[in-house]
Formats: sequence, structure tokens, C-alpha cells
Amino acid sequence: MLRAIGMRRAQVVFTVLGQAALISTLGVLAGGVSGVSLARMINVALGSMFGHDVPFALRPQYIGLLIVATLVVVMLSALLPARRAARLNPILSMRNE
Repeated sequence: MLRAIGMRRAQVVFTVLGQAALISTLGVLAGGVSGVSLARMINVALGSMFGHDVPFALRPQYIGLLIVATLVVVMLSALLPARRAARLNPILSMRNE
């Protein structure tokens, strides 16, 4: 559809990759907050169950590495569908819609 209204192939690829980056960023933020909160709650619960506390530590370098790795995997996963969408013939795709 985007090609039919005049977007170039590169613009279609960047649009799809931009959408993937936005969705993955929102997912990483929501999942990160949820995951850290759940890990903290489990840590507190297990400490009270077993009678001794285990220190809870967040390592910023690991969190940063996981965020970067997630974004790289998402962008690589979105590259093939983006290139495929850019190569579609606009007339044939409009006929099928």
C-alpha cells in the first residue's frame, strides 16, 4: 500500500524497521520493569521463607547488554519482512487487497 501511494523502496524498509524498533522498545521497557519487579518480589518472598536474606543487585552493564541484544535480534528479524514488503509490486498488491 505504501508503495502504491508513492513511497520508495528504501522508505518502506525504514518505515517497517522503525515500527519494529518502536514496538520492541516499548516491549523491552514494559518487560524490564515487570521482570525486575517480579524478581524483587521473589527475592523478598524467598528471603522470608528461608530465614536469611539474599542481597538483590541490578547490574547496569547486564541490563544494557540485554537491551542492545534484544534490539539487534528484533531489527534482524524485521529486516527480511521489510525487504519483502519493499519488493512487492504495488499494482498486484492493490489488486489483492
